[in-house]
Amino acid sequence: MSTYISVIKDSFFFFPAVAFVFTIPYILWNYHKYGSIWSLRIVVVYSLLLYVMTVLFLTALPLPSFEYVSNLKMARAQLVPFNFVHDIFKNLNGSPDSLQYWIAAIKTKAFKEYVFNILMCMPFGMYLRYYFKQSLPRCILYTFLFSLFIETTQLTGLWGIYPRNYRLFDVDDLISNTLGGFLGALIVSWIGRWLPSRHRMDRNSFERGRTVSLLRRSVAMGIDLYACFLISLWLDRTFPQIPFSLTKLYMLVCIGCTTLFATIFRGQSLGMMLTSLKIVNSKTHGKASVLAIFFHLALQYGIAIGIPLFLVDESGHLPWNPFLVSTVLCYFYMAFMICSVILCFTRRQSIPGLLSRTIVISDIQIPARSQ
Repeated sequence: MSTYISVIKDSFFFFPAVAFVFTIPYILWNYHKYGSIWSLRIVVVYSLLLYVMTVLFLTALPLPSFEYVSNLKMARAQLVPFNFVHDIFKNLNGSPDSLQYWIAAIKTKAFKEYVFNILMCMPFGMYLRYYFKQSLPRCILYTFLFSLFIETTQLTGLWGIYPRNYRLFDVDDLISNTLGGFLGALIVSWIGRWLPSRHRMDRNSFERGRTVSLLRRSVAMGIDLYACFLISLWLDRTFPQIPFSLTKLYMLVCIGCTTLFATIFRGQSLGMMLTSLKIVNSKTHGKASVLAIFFHLALQYGIAIGIPLFLVDESGHLPWNPFLVSTVLCYFYMAFMICSVILCFTRRQSIPGLLSRTIVISDIQIPARSQ
């Protein structure tokens, strides 16, 4: 039992790192599909991630040394169904008519391990039934496949990392795990009426996705900036004869690539496409002109990254007072960012949008079943 508790602690310890890596693609997927991030969905999905991590840790850890595994003589598999029943009763003394006999049976290691295997996969069946809306037969099938993956991982020594298995492939584990998934799905079927449904989660997510949040804009902009940085870095390394510093090249690529991409894809830069955003005419909400899209993105990226890059790369080489110019630009940049945040919260608009008579709207298409 102390080993199990130690492994569970390890899974909780490593969970923040795994969650951090998982978060960026998860945010993108939510914004692309729903246009928003619903708090209840976050709780369900991240608890599922923690659960799967814990199960994998429990079935693989602690990792033994290669020398220890090489010298093992244990069997590779136990293929007799319900062999755990024999393991429970083989060392018991006394009469089956005695209550103490059955108490002793419950206290055996074989019985505890069987119950633990049932309990271990009950949450898996719950998630399948509640969040993924699977039928009971599918819950049974997917739980069996999940258990088979775990047992195969053990049989193959972590898929060939070790020279042989260091844990037993046990058909009783397949049976108990599958039973656990089935019981978990049954429990959720009974109590699901008191829980927020998946349909309700989707409907609320789509409703919130109609509004363009500041975080959603920031994620789209971050994707554009990162993609343009990679392009700039490639151009700088591949074509050293380009007569620009990397910072100048970066600014030009940001303005050029985002506007070109948005012109080709009807008002969507790469970041906007991945987060389901679109630049349209602010009055008609119809297609914006190419000039308006260019003006919007040129202002957005020219000011948002142009000023910081200028301050880093060029302000110290000006023929006039560099300190005065830097101070003025810093105050202008702060005012621009503060006004942009205020406009985003109050009018769902931005300064580039006001000047170019465009607006960024959500491009989410709500399925009929979620309305």
